[in-house]
Amino acid sequence: ETSERRREQPAHGMVMPPAFTLEPRRRRQSSQMPLRGELPHAITYGAACERIDTATHREQIAEALVEYGKGRVDVLLLFIVRDGNALGWRGFVSPPAAAHLPIDEISLPLGGASSLQSAHDTGETFLGPPPSAAKPVESQLWSTLGVTIEPVECLVVPVMVKQRAINLIYVHQIGASPSPQLITELSDLAARVQASYMRLIKQARGS
Repeated sequence: ETSERRREQPAHGMVMPPAFTLEPRRRRQSSQMPLRGELPHAITYGAACERIDTATHREQIAEALVEYGKGRVDVLLLFIVRDGNALGWRGFVSPPAAAHLPIDEISLPLGGASSLQSAHDTGETFLGPPPSAAKPVESQLWSTLGVTIEPVECLVVPVMVKQRAINLIYVHQIGASPSPQLITELSDLAARVQASYMRLIKQARGS
C-alpha cells in the first residue's frame, strides 16, 4: 500500500504549479499555540493524506501540511522555491515567538551550504545538523522566526515536480530528533502533494 501511495515520477509534460504571489497572511499564522507537549495532534496522518488527495486548491494542500505538523513538531514551514530562493508560504512556530517577519515575507538564499540547499539540490530528504558549521542560513531563519533555542537537527523534505524541487518542507524539534515515523509520513505527504499538483494542473487545463 505504501508503495502504491508513493508516486516517484511526475507525469510527462508536467509544468510548475500556478505562479505564487506573496500576499499578507499575518492573521493566518499561529500566534497562540501552546507547548507541543500540551497539544494533541491537530489532525491525524490519515486526515492529512485525505485533505491533500482531495484538495481543490493549493492553499488547501499547504493548510493540510501545517495542520499535520501541529502537536508533532515545534516548527513546520512550507517554502516555495523561486529564482534561487526559498520563499516562506505557510507554517507555524510553537510556542509562539516574537517573529521579526511574517512567514510569507521570509526569503532565504539557496546558494552555499544549508539544510534547505541540500534538499533542493539533491532532491532528497535532509536530516541532521546544518551542513555549514557557521549555519548562516539556518541562523537567519531561526532569528527571523524568533526562535531562541537552536535545534540540533533539521529535517527538510522536498516536493519534486519534473525532477525539480518546487517546495521545501522544513521541520525542527527542540531537544529531540524527528522520529522515523515523522520522516516517513512527511516523505509520503510530499509525494501526495506532488500528485495533487499534477491533478490540479490537469483539471485547470480541462484534461
